[in-house]
Amino acid sequence: MFLSIIIPIYNVEQYIEKCILSCERQNIEKSDYEIICINDGSTDRSEEIVKALKNNYNNIVALSQKNKGVSCARNLGLEKARGDYIWFVDGDDFVQENVLSDIKSILKGSNCKRLKIGVYRNESIVLEDMGSRQIESNRGIDYLFSSIFAKKVIDNNGLKFVEELSYYEDVLFLFDYENCCSDFEIFNPQYATYYYRENQNSATYLASEYKVINLIYSLFEVVRISLSRINDNTYDQEKNFWFWRSIMDDLIYKYLPKLAIKPRRDILISIKKEDLIYTGYWNENSETFSPAMKKTIKKESTRIKRELAFYSSFVGAFLVPLNIKVFLMKKKMFRIIKHPRRSIKELIKRSGMSSND
Repeated sequence: MFLSIIIPIYNVEQYIEKCILSCERQNIEKSDYEIICINDGSTDRSEEIVKALKNNYNNIVALSQKNKGVSCARNLGLEKARGDYIWFVDGDDFVQENVLSDIKSILKGSNCKRLKIGVYRNESIVLEDMGSRQIESNRGIDYLFSSIFAKKVIDNNGLKFVEELSYYEDVLFLFDYENCCSDFEIFNPQYATYYYRENQNSATYLASEYKVINLIYSLFEVVRISLSRINDNTYDQEKNFWFWRSIMDDLIYKYLPKLAIKPRRDILISIKKEDLIYTGYWNENSETFSPAMKKTIKKESTRIKRELAFYSSFVGAFLVPLNIKVFLMKKKMFRIIKHPRRSIKELIKRSGMSSND
């Protein structure tokens, strides 16, 4: 079998039928791919809708489990998958119709182990409106669903989703896959193959402090996992460092400012106490890193440690949003200084700054 499409499902009765229908409206034989739907303890009509569709399409595999989370659901899908390739699709999104024939030709023709596809992001996209959407603004962004993966790479390296994570499990899986297989090809780069609905229940829209705290503790766990891999020669340690740095940046600059002062300070103190700084591998005797990289690691580790020390003080915790806004402004202004030939207006637009910043 060519492909397994894995769809974890939790309370998406409004979208799941159209999601599955977009996967069914393809130009290859039904026997050549399967759609594995894992109901993760939905309390709405999602499971009922999947079972009704299964009666009409013989390539739908309907599985069910108690509510254990999206990571557990995807792992169950991986266990049952029979396809040579895996495509993770979310139950409230859509895929472009009649693309699997071309995708199959590329994957089978080149023996490609990862195929990246274009993503169109929109809050209100509907199946009937998809058409051919250009995606110039989304180039370079990696999502779990924006790649089709070779199952043999996943199996041979024992890759799985960390089931303890509520968030960022997809980011960690992508990093682990790239560590095993960095080669990829791009399919139809100017147009969307996947249509991503940004809904109010996603990590993008963290409406409550409870969700933010859950996400932050997921980030803690991802940082711990990264640190546990120091000295593990199966991982590219330079990439592991930059992965750790990116997660720490998200933790400090993206999510902490969303909290009130007291929980913000409590979490900062926890980070400081747990010593989540990247140390111990850039020592003088290490031959893994170049002298320049050792210097970078020491500099970045020291910077984050210094900022954590400041932000975990009462005054620092109070000033976190202001300090972080200044930090981000400096980064954006550096882009303008670095490219003086570009217009200021263009760079502001590219950087995401607005007149309110």
